[in-house]
Order: sequence, then structure tokens, then C-alpha cells
Amino acid sequence: MIQDQKQLPKTDADNKAKAVRLDAVIQQISFELAKAVSKDKKKVNDLEKATGVLAQDGVYAFYVFCESKKYTVSKEKKESLWKEVIGKTIQEEFQNTTLSLPQLEIGSEINESYFKKLANNLYDMLFVKDIFDKILVYTRYHLKAMGAVEGE
Repeated sequence: MIQDQKQLPKTDADNKAKAVRLDAVIQQISFELAKAVSKDKKKVNDLEKATGVLAQDGVYAFYVFCESKKYTVSKEKKESLWKEVIGKTIQEEFQNTTLSLPQLEIGSEINESYFKKLANNLYDMLFVKDIFDKILVYTRYHLKAMGAVEGE
């Protein structure tokens, strides 16, 4: 009998269950993102631009773009779209589950060093791109439903 759970063979049912849980996490993240930006038209607009950056240029360019968009949090402090909204929300929601992003160690931040590490594995990088893309698409639909974005 195998003692270590990691050594047990994966079944189709296990893979389907993980996919369902991942989609549930993506849905929750997208809802939280939509709530976080819905009252600020500039953030909504920047989030839509970030979707295009992700699609055209990849995950690292998406991260850099989001880091470049700064917002005033208090008189003395500005935070980026990434730190204030996207990275924070993604990290918090994944910490509440048994799932994790590829190459992300428990307790570590989703920051520049994470994306550099991620770039060493094409499969993981494309998987994360798909996750981020789905998060942004769902977020856009949530924003449309909230009336924060004019719909087609």
C-alpha cells in the first residue's frame, strides 16, 4: 500500500474535480476583482487594457503593465494595479484553497521573481496565462453585470 498521497495515480475523476475547483476559484477571484475596481472607471479601463496586454504579450508583460499603473491609496502612498488589486486578490483567494499556481511556493508573493521562475517552464507559464485570461474575461462579465462597463 502506498503511504504518500502524492504517489497515488491520478484518475479522471480526480482531474475533473480539480478542474471544477479551479474554475470555482477563478470565478471567485473574478468577482472579487470586479468588486474592487467597479467604482473606479480608471481601474476598469486599465484592467481592460491589461487583458489586451496579456493576450498580445504574455504574463510577464501583463505583470509589468499592471505594476506601471499607479493609484493613490493615501496622501503618502501610491499602489500599483497589481499590488492593490490583481496580485493581492489572486494570492488571497488561492491561499483559501488547496490549489496553487504552478511554481508558487506557499507564503511567497506573486511578484517579479515569481514570473522569472515561471518563465523557465513553458507549460506552467501557458497554464498561468490561461488562468489569468479566464479571470480577466470573467471579471469583464461581472463588471458588465454591475453596470461598470458598457456592454456590446
